[in-house]
Amino acid sequence: MGLTVDNKREHSATSSLVGQSANSGGEAEQRLQQIRSLNQQYLATYKTSWGLHSADFLLGFERYDRHTEEFSANGQYLYRDGVWAVNNTINQRKGYGKYGEYITAGFFGRVNYDWAEKYFASFSFRRDGSSRFHPDHRWGNFWSLSGAWDVAKESFSETLPLGRPPQGEGPRSASRATTPSATAPPSTTTTPTTPTSTSTR
Repeated sequence: MGLTVDNKREHSATSSLVGQSANSGGEAEQRLQQIRSLNQQYLATYKTSWGLHSADFLLGFERYDRHTEEFSANGQYLYRDGVWAVNNTINQRKGYGKYGEYITAGFFGRVNYDWAEKYFASFSFRRDGSSRFHPDHRWGNFWSLSGAWDVAKESFSETLPLGRPPQGEGPRSASRATTPSATAPPSTTTTPTTPTSTSTR
């Protein structure tokens, strides 16, 4: 829940001696604006399980109220220069006021169900209304339905190539990288020799 209150006050007075308002003896103006908003949301949840079944439930209500009030007044020919109050004027007094409100409300609910954490279903519904629309068409209904299936938890999924590396990759490729290449040239070893000489007499 949240509450906001915003009060805004403005006032002004123009000179009766110089400027554009000198011909009208000066002008005074007062303005007031108040905005109040209230945001509410209430939730209730419940979760249960029996055997391989489990379900959780959600119910909620929310509402938003915004109220705006405005007022302004002005007059001409000042008694005293620089005093912004409208009762400091002699004639041409005028006033203006406005009030507005904006309200939205909604009811909603959701049900989640699963069996053995393998099959899942979910259903949600909400009914929303807005003051912006005609009373005969103010409310609308919205719903959704979804389902899911965790195939990885089925027994036959063990025979499926789910997430397995393609044939020829994996650990074998690592051992292949450490095996010397069959096309590498053979190594050669040279042994130095000492020349011999013979003499005849």
